[in-house]
Amino acid sequence: DWSVTGVQTCALPIYFAWRKHCTSFAEITAYSPGSEYTLTGAGEAERIVGVRATYTYLRTLGVSPQIGRDISADEDRPAAPHVALLSDRLWRRRFSADPEILGRGIALDGKLYTIVGVLRRGFEFPESRKAELLVPLAVADQEVSTIRAIMFVQIIARLKPGITPEAATVELDTLSGPFHASFPAGLAKMLVGAQAEVMSLHDRFVGNVRPALLLLLGAVGFVLLIACVNVATLQLARAAAREKEIAIRGAMGAGRWRLARQLLTESSLVGLLGGAAGLAVGVWLVALVRRFGPRAIPHLDVTQLDGRVVLFTIAVSLFSGIIFGLAPIFSAFRVSLNDSLKRGGAQGTAGKKAVRPQQVLVTIELAMALVLFIGAGLLARSFVRLISIPQGFDSHNILTARISLPASTYLKDEQQRAFFSQLMERLAALPGVTTAGAGATLPLGGKIFSAIVQVEGRPPVDKTPGNQWSADVDMVTPEYFAALRIPLKAGRFLDQSDAANGPETVVINEAFGRQFFPNENPLGHRIQGVGPAMRTIVGVAGDTRQTGIAARTAPEIYISSEQSPYSQMSLALRTEGDPMSLAPAVREIVASIDKNVPVYGVETLDTTLASQVASQRFNMALLVGFAALALLLSVIGIYGVMAYAVGQRTHEIGIRPALGAVPGNVLRMILLQGAKLAVLGVVLGLAAGIALTRLLGTMLFEVKPTDPLTFAAGTLILFGAALAACWIPARRATKVSPLVALRYE
Repeated sequence: DWSVTGVQTCALPIYFAWRKHCTSFAEITAYSPGSEYTLTGAGEAERIVGVRATYTYLRTLGVSPQIGRDISADEDRPAAPHVALLSDRLWRRRFSADPEILGRGIALDGKLYTIVGVLRRGFEFPESRKAELLVPLAVADQEVSTIRAIMFVQIIARLKPGITPEAATVELDTLSGPFHASFPAGLAKMLVGAQAEVMSLHDRFVGNVRPALLLLLGAVGFVLLIACVNVATLQLARAAAREKEIAIRGAMGAGRWRLARQLLTESSLVGLLGGAAGLAVGVWLVALVRRFGPRAIPHLDVTQLDGRVVLFTIAVSLFSGIIFGLAPIFSAFRVSLNDSLKRGGAQGTAGKKAVRPQQVLVTIELAMALVLFIGAGLLARSFVRLISIPQGFDSHNILTARISLPASTYLKDEQQRAFFSQLMERLAALPGVTTAGAGATLPLGGKIFSAIVQVEGRPPVDKTPGNQWSADVDMVTPEYFAALRIPLKAGRFLDQSDAANGPETVVINEAFGRQFFPNENPLGHRIQGVGPAMRTIVGVAGDTRQTGIAARTAPEIYISSEQSPYSQMSLALRTEGDPMSLAPAVREIVASIDKNVPVYGVETLDTTLASQVASQRFNMALLVGFAALALLLSVIGIYGVMAYAVGQRTHEIGIRPALGAVPGNVLRMILLQGAKLAVLGVVLGLAAGIALTRLLGTMLFEVKPTDPLTFAAGTLILFGAALAACWIPARRATKVSPLVALRYE
């Protein structure tokens, strides 16, 4: 609800101003999600994710520890004793749910923390589901003029009763304005026009998946409607066949509502049996989705059929059975006893009046199927475009892992160089490893930091963060490029000559060359970006995607990790066979060098690449499945209608050959009737598709919602499938013998 509210990221001084002066909130907290720590002193070293937050964090969320206590205000100050709260998951995994854990010390990045509490089971940190630790933010309010670096934090607040989000937004903006002007010039320039945004906590963290879920819910509704239409057409045919029976029941004293109850009972029973069968299949499908669905959907891994889902399914099944069982009831109310008995046993036109309603229903059915088919086609084309984007590297047979050196024992550059030098040498010697490289970040792993670049001999550039003269920086080993098979476009890659005591060098990517040297050769130019040294450009590497598979490639510079050591490196091992088979060996080598250095984030680069498109693949696969099911049901529906119509016209069709008609005439007649239904369904489907596929706009990549190729392909497939469904009854009609037809007289 709106009582717990997520606010945009803001600078720390603004948070303190809000906390002191904002009257819209009963509670407010600031936090920094996704901090990583190396946990030692409790068995094998492990890299864990934690959240740094102010002492009001749990109170704002309305949460209390299951054992122990919350962080106090005195502990949320600089230089205060370090304390921590464990998640229930970490408490059970690393400490065997020891009830005497309170007061025990653990080492996080070499610093001693005292455990003061354990969070409740099932609690998840907003914006950081993997977090297993809560520690104080431990920052103090300072005058902006005295702050050397401004920290940005996330905000959660609890609105006071009666306060609207709009009113809170106005108050926050009023308080923030003076601070924006007092920030350093570069940052103040970036914050011009910035406004607070107040939204519910629920919307903030699940809003990005809501469109996809609503899309799938709509697809399910379409499939349900198509299935119900099929049942309705069958019910109409069955009602026509039972016309005499219903007339006799009426003649024997059965009232209309007695007949209605009988027919509703039958249709409701069909609906409930279908719902039961659907639940049985649903158990299996939910397990399948839980296993292969994208992790981006919150709580997908614990999704299951509970009592609410079962009750909802039963209610929908019963409702569908009742609603779509009304058609045969209305048909039964129009039954005339005299007309029905006069027809005797002749079939003649007994059921012809059921054909037209069936045709209307099938037309609607085809239209809905076409809408689903077009939507699935758009997502499929978008997905193909997405995975076809050149990534600039070869992800096959690459094992990745992250290494983070504890700051307490690897503070000096020489220590970091020695560790990674020894590690890379031993990893390269592993059987099955062809190349072993490492970088501060790998492709698709995001950027570590950016730097303002100054080209030697050019006027000084604007130092505003994020300006057009900035570039991403990555510290890499010389084997990094070979391991990932990043192409060399000019010059050379880094090698052993780019050592700590060698000339200061750098390799740039193509995007850097386009940005800084659009009309000249960048090789030999010197740039300043990391530290005071001027570095000579010795090579140009191909562009790689760093922040996402479809993200724009930013200018990037690569510096030898020998010249600029970094304590957190990502390994990239190219292997001959299954990369994951080498994971235990990598852990053993790291532990043999230093048991307090954790290895985490172990996976293949193919897995990382697949996770980038997991949501799109999931949406596409489900919608394609629904579209295929809708097409199948529609084909069955039009087949049933045409087969029923042929059955009702057996006498007429049998007489035609006796009067000189050839089988081809009969075949064309039946196919033409089916084609008319298909054309009408296609026209309605195209109109609905043009209107509804616009809702897919945010889910498409380089494909327009009105893509003509997709619309044309969907139309042809549906029309072809409809004609194929009509072919069997039409072919059967050509086999009707005049002698057989005359027997109906």
